Amino acid sequence: MDSSSPNILARLRELFPDARVTTLRKMVADGRVELNGVRVRSVNLPAPAGDQVTVRDPSDRNRVSGKEIIFADAHILIFDKPIGLITSTTRDERRPTAIAQLERQIDRAQPGGRIYLVHRLDRDASGLLIFARDVRTLANLKMQFRRHTITRRYQAWVHGHPPKSGELTDTLAEDTLGRVGRSPSGKPARLQYRLIRTLGPYSLLEVELYTGRKHQIRVQLALRGWPVLGDRLYGKADGQKRLLLHAVELMIHHPADGRRTAFRSPPPHDFQPVRRPPTGRDLSR
Repeated sequence: MDSSSPNILARLRELFPDARVTTLRKMVADGRVELNGVRVRSVNLPAPAGDQVTVRDPSDRNRVSGKEIIFADAHILIFDKPIGLITSTTRDERRPTAIAQLERQIDRAQPGGRIYLVHRLDRDASGLLIFARDVRTLANLKMQFRRHTITRRYQAWVHGHPPKSGELTDTLAEDTLGRVGRSPSGKPARLQYRLIRTLGPYSLLEVELYTGRKHQIRVQLALRGWPVLGDRLYGKADGQKRLLLHAVELMIHHPADGRRTAFRSPPPHDFQPVRRPPTGRDLSR
């Protein structure tokens, strides 16, 4: 084992930078910490950066893991949201939300610790979300979103065969039923896409967002006749088990020092069409 590898205590301090060392040691002593699925008993156990550190809550219903929280420091937290989890709604929301789960985990490690919502990801989509850990960072990130200096890239499997690349612009508005569509009184929506590969009647796209409207990617692609696979709201019944939309990359200027910082999340194992046609062409080369 490389003697320069961080130990369990160092990895926990990365996940909970404001927590006391005694709190982190107690997590280990209470048997709540696992390394690659195996419970650990020593804070000095080596834990290389590629290994998964998991902190279970006392009831074992929620967890903070190296898979879901891919980065955390005193300013930001990067969360890899699973499908089916709402980002945030209201304080009265009874369903599980990403921000509520993270708030509970942070409060256990640092009583009174806060986390702030910066942007959202559709419930049925998966991938990267950034949260602020103080109000100054929140203001900085909101400014970056307004100035469009944050890069957000997604992958989406769609019906049809779009051209190899393109830019889509629309004005979008939400109706009283919560659906989004074109409207002369709507807000500008802009994205660019690149075709990665085709698979029979389906295509895999890389999409870069320049604006952040509700359901924007799903709506703009569906308006061109390329609905995202598994989209029951703007698409069609296609037998998919999930919405095939994943936030794969997030690039920011770190609020602490302005350095350009990138975070990536490869698409999960279930991010593929359920009914695969027999032939396909790979256009990524």
